[in-house]
Amino acid sequence: MDIDIKSGNKKVVASGLFISDCEKSEISFKIGKKKANFTFIFKNDKNQKNPRIKWEPADNGKRLILNFINFNDDLGDSTDEPLHLANYTKKKKLYLKVQIKSISNKTKKVSYTFYLEDKND
Repeated sequence: MDIDIKSGNKKVVASGLFISDCEKSEISFKIGKKKANFTFIFKNDKNQKNPRIKWEPADNGKRLILNFINFNDDLGDSTDEPLHLANYTKKKKLYLKVQIKSISNKTKKVSYTFYLEDKND
């Protein structure tokens, strides 16, 4: 059975939850026919306590690294609004909404949703 989910003019293209061993691995996503390529990395910064995301282009612009810095709350840290990651096509933009809960110093529970926004909607 196919299910189409929309939030406003944004269509959900991928959504899920996983448990990460964040000290040992990067989390990689490849989305859609165009294979939009993203990597999540978890880091800590003892000099600044607030959670933040640092963006880094990689592989000559073919991949975007999202460094989730200080996402350590056991109740969860999340993006307030969907993050505009890329222009997927001329008419569609790709967004991400994420919530990260710290289960332990080494393990994170990551809930994510990728959306495509049609500029014509």
